[in-house]
Amino acid sequence: SLSDIVLKAYFTVRSVGYFLKHETVEADVFAYLEASINQTDDLAKVPVISLLALTKYYSECRTLEGDQKALCRRVTDLLLEEGLVFPYTKKLAAFIPIPHAILDKAMVCYEGNKDDDLELEIRIVPDEQHFHRESLQRIYQGIFVCKKVLFEGETLEYQIFKRDKGTDERIKAAEGTVKCDLPAGSLKESRYASLNEMELCLGMKEEAGLKRSMQEYLIKSAGLESLFPLVR
Repeated sequence: SLSDIVLKAYFTVRSVGYFLKHETVEADVFAYLEASINQTDDLAKVPVISLLALTKYYSECRTLEGDQKALCRRVTDLLLEEGLVFPYTKKLAAFIPIPHAILDKAMVCYEGNKDDDLELEIRIVPDEQHFHRESLQRIYQGIFVCKKVLFEGETLEYQIFKRDKGTDERIKAAEGTVKCDLPAGSLKESRYASLNEMELCLGMKEEAGLKRSMQEYLIKSAGLESLFPLVR
């Protein structure tokens, strides 16, 4: 009916406001999204922006009920298949399983316009003194993300430059730092933990420990590639 179309359009607009414009949205909006998505057998028929808005909202909740966790997992699985991974995705590990291929990476995220001509430069301190170019992938609309594995104690410093279309001038659009903050309980089983153990064994010249850590890393990497082929 016309009223249903208008209602869906309204909540789609609210989802856009929440996810892309960081507007404050009432809890009733997410209650509607939950009910609407739960009634849909085919998630492909739900606007992607509504799925993103709901999972981002979940990532900011302290707790989720059982049915909310089930819905969160169902929606997140679809988003992961589509490669829609954002920094907030890692926070969902408090409620549902998230691949370690995501959890063990630090993420640089920039929000602009989808046709922005961007250049990302990073350096990982304390080891690197100079910035170098790194790829920045457009994930959704004007949101760009870069994912990097960091060792414990490392910090990624970044600068993002934008090309002015009129003058071709290179303008600094953003800068900052990120670390690989793993959700509680996920460090021990992650590839990130194996990498840290390898570094420690190298420093101590512990060959047996290094060999064991390398084997664990390869096993975890192979398992992730078979279970989550679309996760990078």
